[in-house]
Amino acid sequence: MYPEPRFDDPSRTADYGYFRWERESAPKITKDTLADAIETGIEPIGAPFREWIPALFEGWRFDVHIEEARQIFKAMLNNDGTYTVAMDILCDIAFEKYGADYE
Repeated sequence: MYPEPRFDDPSRTADYGYFRWERESAPKITKDTLADAIETGIEPIGAPFREWIPALFEGWRFDVHIEEARQIFKAMLNNDGTYTVAMDILCDIAFEKYGADYE
């Protein structure tokens, strides 16, 4: 998220309303950030659950609510057999939705 441009100072750039160094970079949201959010139940800044949790279950036959989805994925992360698959899915979502590089 970027701060609201300000045009109060004539020395600011006319096109953008902020100096280059005033612009904040977007938060980097990685698969580990998403995994921590699932484990703790605390949304990462800039990535509310309603934006990316439904992407975990795209293509499923049945509808899964956000809290159920979080619990299912939490179980996947806590199981040695499904951990790698869960992290791969989170990596894809982090890349597609937030542009985070693969780690």
